[in-house]
Amino acid sequence: MLRAYSLTNSKELSQRLNDKSFFSLERQLAAEFVRQNAVPVSTNVAKPCPLCDSDNTVLFAVIDNVSYLRCCDCWSIFIPACQEIIEEYRNYSPIIALRSSDEYQDIARMKRERIWQELCFWLQFRTARYSGSNKELSVIDIGNRYEGLREQIQSLFNSYCPCDTINDAKYKADIVLFFTQIQYCTEPITEFIKISDKINSNGLLYLSARVGNGFDVLTLKSATDTIFPYEHALLPSVDGLYIALEKSGFEVLEIISPGSLDLRYVMENMDALSDDNLLLRYLYEKLDEQTLLEFQSFLQKANLSSHARIVARKREGGG
Repeated sequence: MLRAYSLTNSKELSQRLNDKSFFSLERQLAAEFVRQNAVPVSTNVAKPCPLCDSDNTVLFAVIDNVSYLRCCDCWSIFIPACQEIIEEYRNYSPIIALRSSDEYQDIARMKRERIWQELCFWLQFRTARYSGSNKELSVIDIGNRYEGLREQIQSLFNSYCPCDTINDAKYKADIVLFFTQIQYCTEPITEFIKISDKINSNGLLYLSARVGNGFDVLTLKSATDTIFPYEHALLPSVDGLYIALEKSGFEVLEIISPGSLDLRYVMENMDALSDDNLLLRYLYEKLDEQTLLEFQSFLQKANLSSHARIVARKREGGG
């Protein structure tokens, strides 16, 4: 398995991908759904890790009155909720209406264009590396809500099928794309097995995720403004993803963590951190931008960025 990285630059560090007003509205709508489906907060919640199945889990944070647990073995973070409540959230009509609006899509296209181009280059290059071609392969794209990204991916392959869920895919394909979708899974191994059933033998799975072992996630905990229920029901760790994919009949070929915004998220929320967090306060007050960029590069190299990408191959004979 290859652990690779690509360094960031100052422009990436200074820009958020989400439009501030739309992201604030998304959070408001999510909080509204949580209030309508309130569950009691408990510090004694006990549930095994959905990735490594360890019983060694503890309370990590309470965000918007919803408990998040952390697995002490693989470091994944998750809400101890049933899949039904997550599906209700995903089908919440105010959020669907917002994200499907022309203005939302246009702003996403404007702010994410360069990131999408880089993602498509990575996808094209890795497919050529592991499969030897691009155009002759068929692709299922699960849950991709961005029209602009779908257009760019479709231009790379002859056969392209976007689906809301893997259950909507009618045929098998050579490649399945599962970008930022595992965050909605309370039973990820079950989901990976379903995905495996839709991939041709020796086909590829491309996965991206916000990860629980990321620097900003572990630092900010409940002070984060980028993680919220039920948009983020599962924040798998890199190790947790590896374990779950191997259990599901995949060989993990490559893991990278190219995230570039960890430090920015932390710096924007310094007021919410305790005064005795001296290392972060020193970083914030004393270090110049170039040194902070070097720190972000270290996070990428060590797979400690809170965004990860994985390439996995379905094992021959599986599914």
